[in-house]
Amino acid sequence: MSTIVESTIATPPAESAVTETVPVTESVPVEGTNGTYRLKFVEVVDTRETLGTRTVKIATQNENGPCPLLALCNTLLLRGDIHISHDKAFVTYEELVTVLGDLLLRTAPDPQSPTADDSSRNLKIERNLRWNASFQDVVGVLPTLTQGLDVNVKHDHPSSFEFTPALSTFDIFSVQLHHGWCVDPQDEETHRVVVEKCGSYNLVAEMAIAGDVAGQEAAKFGSERAEALDKGDVEKAQELEKKMEVAHAAAHDGMVAKAFLESTASQLTYHGLHQLSEVLPENSISVLFRNNHFSTLYRDHSGNLYTLVTDEGFHSEPDCVWETLGNLDGDSQFLTGRMERWTGPSDIPIIPEELGPEIPPEPVTEEEKIVMFDREWVQTLLSLSKTVSI
Repeated sequence: MSTIVESTIATPPAESAVTETVPVTESVPVEGTNGTYRLKFVEVVDTRETLGTRTVKIATQNENGPCPLLALCNTLLLRGDIHISHDKAFVTYEELVTVLGDLLLRTAPDPQSPTADDSSRNLKIERNLRWNASFQDVVGVLPTLTQGLDVNVKHDHPSSFEFTPALSTFDIFSVQLHHGWCVDPQDEETHRVVVEKCGSYNLVAEMAIAGDVAGQEAAKFGSERAEALDKGDVEKAQELEKKMEVAHAAAHDGMVAKAFLESTASQLTYHGLHQLSEVLPENSISVLFRNNHFSTLYRDHSGNLYTLVTDEGFHSEPDCVWETLGNLDGDSQFLTGRMERWTGPSDIPIIPEELGPEIPPEPVTEEEKIVMFDREWVQTLLSLSKTVSI
């Protein structure tokens, strides 16, 4: 059964600032359908100004695939950059993409803004060109976010990743992407191999594999050297000894790389946790990459870290909002949106009014309203890279 709802569409700034209202047919989503995500009411600390609390809806997931998209959207929802109607129980991929596109259009650089001099004009042109390039990358990446996102971690710093066009998706929305898979510089040998010599996860994995091969080659060269010495061929023995030394060094580095990967299988280190606590701003919300999974990360005023609970199994538990991230052994605790310990499942569903008063929203224009859009507008959005000039 379908119902007709009203939807406000924000047109691109370069074309018009006037909004257009069109009828949209909304189909009732089928639970578990690919590209449809159940929504959950949560009460969270308002990090924008007062550190009071407010109620928002977040998207949950029942599989690993869409986690980059949901982590990005949930971060923007908690920051108050985008909104989902409190009346909705589900949200579709098309709706999330359209909401993201609407945010992009509203925050795009204004090509008509005045400039004071040639220097300012050149800076504006450069900024607009960078934004346009990022926009082109994001348009190409958005359709793939439901299938995951390939990233290559660099192990020296929580914000270090090998750049790919996919990472522009976070940059263009001013969302920080972090990890906690960092090497402690005090572990000099591991730091030398993993950070200084390899730099990134992909090269560490390659070195671990190459180390096994090098170990076999070192044994082979050693055997051949012994045979050469038995035959009195000193020159060949010296040549094989040099090859053996090179292979031994490669095998050693491979063992160090392999030991690092095995000892940090959780893709988190205590040094990484400490760096996250130090680097992230107070009361900030960002995205964390860990265990090939993306989640929304909150750092409070005391440096404590929490990840947003988005498992669909908790969708009927609005009080279960955060999970502590403070150690490597999985001994975490669930917390409420007020940062109090969650005591367990509730028998009585909690509706938004029972969660406490919501901070009154700031007045918004019609252009800033986030509502449901039709599939045709989504396709228009995904083709904007061909029509929008800045």
